[in-house]
Amino acid sequence: MSREWPAVGRVLHVMQDTVMDPSQRHLGSTKGIRCRTDHFEARGIPFDELVTGTSSGEVLEAVRGATLHRYTAVVFEHTHSPAALKWVRRTVPELRIISSTHNAEFFHRLDILRAEGLTLQAPRQLNQLIKKTLRDVRCGRLADFVLTVNEWEVEHYWARFVPRSRVRYMPWHLPEAYQRELPSDVPKLEQCVCLLSTIPNAIIADAALRFCDAVRGLGGDCGDWEFLMTGDPTRYTVRTPARVRLTGLLDSPYPLLAQARAMALLSDYGYGFKTKILEAILTRTYVIMTETMFQRLPVLLQPYCIPVVRGSARSFAAALIAARRPFPDNSVNAVLRDRAFEVLDGVLGFTK
Repeated sequence: MSREWPAVGRVLHVMQDTVMDPSQRHLGSTKGIRCRTDHFEARGIPFDELVTGTSSGEVLEAVRGATLHRYTAVVFEHTHSPAALKWVRRTVPELRIISSTHNAEFFHRLDILRAEGLTLQAPRQLNQLIKKTLRDVRCGRLADFVLTVNEWEVEHYWARFVPRSRVRYMPWHLPEAYQRELPSDVPKLEQCVCLLSTIPNAIIADAALRFCDAVRGLGGDCGDWEFLMTGDPTRYTVRTPARVRLTGLLDSPYPLLAQARAMALLSDYGYGFKTKILEAILTRTYVIMTETMFQRLPVLLQPYCIPVVRGSARSFAAALIAARRPFPDNSVNAVLRDRAFEVLDGVLGFTK
């Protein structure tokens, strides 16, 4: 049965507190959340931010303290608290509820289990898989609309337990506030970079391991190339070959990306959307990635990415050679931004 909503007025935007941490400004989830901020500001939609912890209880407590009748819609970032969505549904039934998801938790947590292997952490990770998958299911069923940043996940995950008519693919774009930081006209160097994360996990560690193995497999080939890896090396138990230079944690990845010809993303693990892919493209840097990742990538981005056979030194060397070719002109961020805004306009009921 269809619902009748009032025209969009003020929006309540519920988000996790890491967004406010300056050291997490370049975390993928932070930039993903700011895609919604980008939309509200561009469209002139009044909104309030409700910043909470990530436990279900913290989100519920924060929402219970909000004056919900002031709003026509509430956007929840991530599926932290089905209880909070349920409270909103019971308290203000006419309020439009949107669940903006980060990734398909079942597949993502399964990849973390696979990446870690049979360790003492396996029972804990299995518990996380079950708990977070159930949160996805419950939030998906309580929300009026589910937003996902990965088109593949619409049919292969969300549509399995949420009516397809309530699931929307909202592509990730680089928000305006970050676009202003992108360097321009930087001469390219024969560099290939591996960007890790400020919050490490088994998937990030696997990316570091695969990158180091690929560089080690080159031997003396591609001798004019330099290989760099970001992040805190003390957080990963990875044996780094002599040809890989560690940069440590960076205030911003953009200067390094801008001067590199290629960025390597050689792990098959992880779902959602890896924001570094589009950021590399916007700095005119080719992305070398596994065939598995390439197949799940939006078609729009594939011309700027080079698929390789995972574990093949010959394939990696060929990709480095291919990365020397001129980088195609593109307006992919504008296209993705327009598509994302159109989707969010629709679920909010916004009309220009």
